[in-house]
Amino acid sequence: MGITRDTAQANHWGVAALEFDIRFHAPIGAGDIYILRSGLLDLGDKTFRFGHSFYNDSSTALAATFDVLGCVFDLKARRAMTIPDEIRAQAQDLMIAWPPVN
Repeated sequence: MGITRDTAQANHWGVAALEFDIRFHAPIGAGDIYILRSGLLDLGDKTFRFGHSFYNDSSTALAATFDVLGCVFDLKARRAMTIPDEIRAQAQDLMIAWPPVN
């Protein structure tokens, strides 16, 4: 989302994953090669969703999706914080269509 390690440390920010939705759409075989596509799905006031989709490189079949709800966390206040405008602006470039298509 544009939060670098240096920015997070300087501002005492962290990121917390609050909820995971993992779905398997096809068998995942040992030794198979997969393509990973990731991006931002939604950007709220204090929360964001990002997703990962795994495609089998040989068959191009969608094998699995991971949908994660997270928040930016103020480490000093020990609570979720409003996502800063500068981070929000950078995050817009990371948006992807969801759900992924096969």
